[in-house]
Amino acid sequence: MENSHTHTTSLHHCHVHKLKAVLYLSHSLSHFLALVAILYYRAIFFLDKAGFKLIPFLLWLVLFAAELLFSFIWFLKQPFYWWPVTRTIFTERLPKDEKLPGIDVFMCTTDPKKEPTFEVMNTVISAMSLDYPAEKLSVYLSDDGGDSVTLNGIKDAWTEEASQSREFIEDRNTLQEKYKAFKMRVQRKSVGDEINGDSKRSAQDHPSNVQVIDGKVIEEDTAANPEHVVMPSLVYVAHEKRRSHPHHFKAGALNVLLRISATLSNFPCILVLDCWVQYPQIYHNVNENDIYDCQMRFVWTVYWPGADGLQGPVISGTNFYINRKALYGVNIYDGNDIMREARKILGPSTEFIKSLRQNDMPSKTKHSELCTAPVQEAQYLASCTYEENTKWGEGAGFWYKSVLEDAMTGYMLQSKGWRSVYLNPPRPQFLGSATTNLDEYLIQFSRWISGLAEIGLLKYCPLFYSPSRMQIFHRISSSWVVLYCFDFIAVWCFVTIPLISYLYGVSLYPKVSDPFFIAFGFVFISSLVKHLCEVVDTVGSVRTWLNEQRIWKIKSLTCFGYGVADCVMAKLGLSYLLIKLRTVIKLSYMKMGTYDFSTSNMFLVPLVSVISLNLCCFVGGVARVIGVGNWDEMFGQGILSLYGLIISYPLLETMFVRQDKGCIPLSATLTSSVFVVLSIIFGCFIFLSQSLQQQQETGNDVVVQQVLEWSNVDGNTALHTALETYDDEEVEQAKELVDLYPSAAYAMNIEGFCPLNLAIVKELADPVQHMLQKLQPFKEDALNCLTKGQSILHAAVSAQKIVRAFLNRSYALLHILATAPIFYLRAAYFFGHAGNVVPLLPWLLVSAAEILFFFSWILKLSYYWRPLTRTVFPENLPVDEELPKIDVFVCTADPIREPTFDAMNTVISAMSLDYPAHKLSVYVSDDGGASVTLDAMKHAWVFATWWLPFCKRYNILPISPKAFFQQHFQQPSHNTHFIQDSKLLKEKYEEFEERVLSWKERRGDVNENNAKRSAQDHSPIIQVINESFVGDDDNSATTNPENIEMPFLVYVAREKRPSHHHHFKAGALNVLQRVSSIFSNAPYILVLDCDMYCNDSNSARQAMCFYVDPEINRSIAWVQFPQKFHNINEKDIYDSQLRASWPIIYPGTDGIQGPILSGTNFYINRKALYGFNISAAGNDNINELRHTFGSSNLLIKSLSQIDEPEYPRKLSSDYLQEAQFLATCVYEEETQWVVEDVMTGYILHSKGWKSVYLNPPSPQFLGSATTNLNEAIIQHSRWTAGLLQLGLSNYFPLFNTSTRMLILQKLIYSWIVLYPLDFLPISCFAIIQPLCLFYGIPLYPKISDPFFIPFAFVFISSHLRPLYEAFSCGGSINLWLNTQRIVLIKGLTSYVYGTLDCVMGKLGIRETSFMPTNKAGDDDTSKWYLNGKYDFRTSNMFLVPIVTAVTLNLSSFVAGVARAIVTQSWDTLFAQAFFSFYIFIISLPVIEGMLLRKDKARIPVSTTLKSTLLSWFVLSLGYLILLRH
Repeated sequence: MENSHTHTTSLHHCHVHKLKAVLYLSHSLSHFLALVAILYYRAIFFLDKAGFKLIPFLLWLVLFAAELLFSFIWFLKQPFYWWPVTRTIFTERLPKDEKLPGIDVFMCTTDPKKEPTFEVMNTVISAMSLDYPAEKLSVYLSDDGGDSVTLNGIKDAWTEEASQSREFIEDRNTLQEKYKAFKMRVQRKSVGDEINGDSKRSAQDHPSNVQVIDGKVIEEDTAANPEHVVMPSLVYVAHEKRRSHPHHFKAGALNVLLRISATLSNFPCILVLDCWVQYPQIYHNVNENDIYDCQMRFVWTVYWPGADGLQGPVISGTNFYINRKALYGVNIYDGNDIMREARKILGPSTEFIKSLRQNDMPSKTKHSELCTAPVQEAQYLASCTYEENTKWGEGAGFWYKSVLEDAMTGYMLQSKGWRSVYLNPPRPQFLGSATTNLDEYLIQFSRWISGLAEIGLLKYCPLFYSPSRMQIFHRISSSWVVLYCFDFIAVWCFVTIPLISYLYGVSLYPKVSDPFFIAFGFVFISSLVKHLCEVVDTVGSVRTWLNEQRIWKIKSLTCFGYGVADCVMAKLGLSYLLIKLRTVIKLSYMKMGTYDFSTSNMFLVPLVSVISLNLCCFVGGVARVIGVGNWDEMFGQGILSLYGLIISYPLLETMFVRQDKGCIPLSATLTSSVFVVLSIIFGCFIFLSQSLQQQQETGNDVVVQQVLEWSNVDGNTALHTALETYDDEEVEQAKELVDLYPSAAYAMNIEGFCPLNLAIVKELADPVQHMLQKLQPFKEDALNCLTKGQSILHAAVSAQKIVRAFLNRSYALLHILATAPIFYLRAAYFFGHAGNVVPLLPWLLVSAAEILFFFSWILKLSYYWRPLTRTVFPENLPVDEELPKIDVFVCTADPIREPTFDAMNTVISAMSLDYPAHKLSVYVSDDGGASVTLDAMKHAWVFATWWLPFCKRYNILPISPKAFFQQHFQQPSHNTHFIQDSKLLKEKYEEFEERVLSWKERRGDVNENNAKRSAQDHSPIIQVINESFVGDDDNSATTNPENIEMPFLVYVAREKRPSHHHHFKAGALNVLQRVSSIFSNAPYILVLDCDMYCNDSNSARQAMCFYVDPEINRSIAWVQFPQKFHNINEKDIYDSQLRASWPIIYPGTDGIQGPILSGTNFYINRKALYGFNISAAGNDNINELRHTFGSSNLLIKSLSQIDEPEYPRKLSSDYLQEAQFLATCVYEEETQWVVEDVMTGYILHSKGWKSVYLNPPSPQFLGSATTNLNEAIIQHSRWTAGLLQLGLSNYFPLFNTSTRMLILQKLIYSWIVLYPLDFLPISCFAIIQPLCLFYGIPLYPKISDPFFIPFAFVFISSHLRPLYEAFSCGGSINLWLNTQRIVLIKGLTSYVYGTLDCVMGKLGIRETSFMPTNKAGDDDTSKWYLNGKYDFRTSNMFLVPIVTAVTLNLSSFVAGVARAIVTQSWDTLFAQAFFSFYIFIISLPVIEGMLLRKDKARIPVSTTLKSTLLSWFVLSLGYLILLRH
């Protein structure tokens, strides 16, 4: 249906296709409603907490974002369909020729090799042959290469045009002969003027050349213009090009033609033609299939008619007539003032300014009569300096802001109110040559996309630039033109995420039976059908439609992404825009309708990777669907994958069938295969756990029902039967919940909840919901337990850590990519590519330091690979009588450094664990053999007889009496019994405290030297603490008033002699292990430091959730709890909490083979400690057992009785004598008893044992952290020495050949034992960088150097990572700064001295020292710690390195900044100055201790002076080493 506006004298008609507009609008409305439904479906996922799962959350979010992006770009495109128009013209109604305006024709060429001169001349001749008065037609050819071949060719073209003016029919043969002669002349001259390196340089550096081509110039051809007809003016222009001036590509050439034509012909209308592609409406070399979519039907038949109904189409590069006035950008009719303004805009040329008012006047001067003056002026206008200080390219002429000068110019003209029209007459007015191979096609589109993206990223972006003269709908459509290239982001999401999800069975679309599936199906089908209708409407076919779908996908995967990347990199100054002309056209494959894939791997690899991934995912997904039978869920992704294969058939054919030169190279296929494998592996990590969980949910419901019946648990049936007569909404919800989660129903029935009546069901509504919430993340474990008829004891979930793991791995990848250019820069120095302006030594040291840091960082990556979180359900444990026994080991060494009263509180808290008393034994190792400890244990046992009933009666927390009474527990006023009992317990506690402390005061009278000698030289003491033993004390008459059963308590002081090595804490633990084996012989052991009390009573039951599980108890060696401290303030200035370890590193190790053994707070399997297969050792192997465990018969006998429940309450003297024998210092000789924590854990992991890390919400153990710098450094020095002992032993983890230890676990242990060696790069950075800054020696790239970016990225990301970790652990920026500061301090002190101690011990120079950390702090220390002040009261051996490094850095920072100010070398020294400033910030407390503080904990003046002298010495040494170079 058409609407025609006619008039008898009208020159053109505009036809509005109303029917087509109505159809388009109807489709848009229905499409919009379907999109709303889709986006609603995506959005409600985030609001549905019951269905929320973290793994699909990532997929859902990315897919939702892709659909939003597609919807947004689709919305921008809709104005094209609202008002489509076509135009009809009536040329016969034009006025007479003399009244017609003049036309200047502009053509541009650049390279006679890539744009053959003969083809260019044919275009010139066709332009001169236009049916238009010759005197009103001027043709200008811009030769950007300034090549003589083109100039000679245009002369021959003028001769050919003059010869063609005769009658065509009569002289056809003559014309054909002349055409052949013309072709031979042009081609001969092209071959003669060979294009070499000099011509290429000339193309970039040549003067301007303007020549008017007429009969006078063609002197050598006497046959030129034999009939002396009027010829169109023909002008050759080669504008000046210099390397020092930008030439602005085609836009610069057009602006030169605009100025020159104004001084020569000055016609008001201009026709712009490309030398080759004359306008892609119809191409003479496109076949019926158009495999590369060169015809671009969607543009010329749909979008441009739609744009013509708004404000007109944009300029499209070629084949457009344009008004000269529109290009000037200035009103030229407003007097002299405006003319002066015109000079500022358009330049100083008088002839050109004069022409501004004459371009409406008919030209009366023939070019044959032109004098040399205008040509000389034209030469000036073509110079490369003319546009300086003018507005050419930004307000006048063709715009320079984008490589697509046409689109940019048209958009800016329309923003000023100009309109344009689109004319598509039946007969093609222009024909061009299309690209006929994939390589040139993709390069061409990449260039176009780069130009469009440039406009989209400018301030003139149509989406935000709002000129009042541009219609709103035209702004929207123009926004689509410049932004549609960003479709590639969504396309990449759709060709990867749904397909990999399909492979692993993760459904991302609704079921076919879901009403939302209709919306997805409608959008997918209607989009394809609409495009098919548009193709058929333009006389295309289904095959043409498939080709256009295919090439759109190819462009989205290649051109769009590369074009946008090219634009962004150009904006950042990292690369030049992709301006590459087409090479020689290949026609053979195009004619056959076959793709020519002889292109760069840059284009091929993404295509082949996607199609290969599509093929693998389709085959694997279909196989999975056939096996599982979930067609309904996976149908949408299956159809999407099948559609991708259908339109990618030519690529599959090329990969597997074709063998010609145009096939995909094998190298591209192999490279793509690597990416496909990596994608599938990555998908395995992301999707597999969720896929298994979904399969369990969909496939195991029947199994669960069978298990319920097998277990005689009929909770579901009973519930439904009881509720059949009720319609209560709450009851219906309960029914749905229990039906949906049979595992929860089963778990509830285990607890004894049997919902048989409505009252019970109503009461169970909240418990059901609570149970569902608790079990939801662990449903897979729940189902596993159900299939075995077991209750749920524990669950491990990595789902809630999956985002962190993904971010960790992404960060690691980026970090590795960033370090590659850093190492390249460092290595280039040694090959002479870095200029070698820096002395060798500092460059070598810094390079080595960076390599060491990188190596340490690589080892540490294993922690972040698979973080794991565990939850336990102790309420599902068996009854107390079936629980295994537990032995608790508490170690103490020095009653002064480890206060006895605090140790007794730890003992009492261990006895107060919520565990059957007859299954709990507590052993205290007193390595000092002090009588004060034994006496204190008597009083502790007495007080425990009061404390334990009190704790059990009122569920007291914390269970440590000291912590409980210090917390000022709020007594509930309504419970009088509690008030009375708490007052009584308070009195008993004070009495207990007084007895222990008073005994310590009496011990102070004893000679300290004798006490120390006794601690190192005493006999073994074994004493069972019970009522009979305590009763000997007259002061302990009122013991065990309630006659409760008490845990077994034993005091052990092993024999120590100066002649025998006692192996520190490891020796004490081994003695406890042997002694306990003949007393209680519990299968599981809890190890505690004497200052680490039990805070919560549930740790034993929580650990038993793993040990009573028959599926894993044979492989679990220990359960590690975190170390937390009660005396840590919010600043934690000494990083005593080790936040980088417990919340971050230990969950990471738990996802591999388990955490390391950490000295305290762990439950361990006794069998694992024996290191011997006891079940395989019978009587025949008794000698082997004796060789391993020693000669004790009772110990050997106990090995086979670990799991027996018998508990020897009455101990004979034989047991005590044997225990004393086991505690002697000679018992371990010629045996294989192992060593302490990290070493023990490493050996157990090497044998295949696993461990778990459990961090419940309530702290199970709390200890006392170091609160002064001296103890913190000593403690870390001791740890460093111990770790390096393992690193320097035969058990070095990196070379461990054990097949039972995972490779990632080996890397974990390697980092643990080697990270103290970080002191080497830390010391290097603390000395070398300040030295080089002080003397102005650059170690890092300039800010303007691209290599600066990876250095900055590594530095910033390395500090943002711990900052993020600090925030994730509830910390702050101050806490992060404190952590960074203590790392620097430890790197300069603890790591150094610990390493020296270990090395000297290995060399036999001295024995490795051991000194327990002092837990007895004074009031001043506590005050400074609470105020966040460092206590610098420590040895000079610790202070001098710290103060020297700070002084050296401060001096270098001041000198470096002064040097940069004087020499203006900020660009060169910025990195080092910034690093020094960073060190200055984190060293502020040290500077404060040096210069400002006056208290006792300040840094002594003597230390400051010594450090200053040492720093000056370092600077002097640096001068001799560095500056003499």
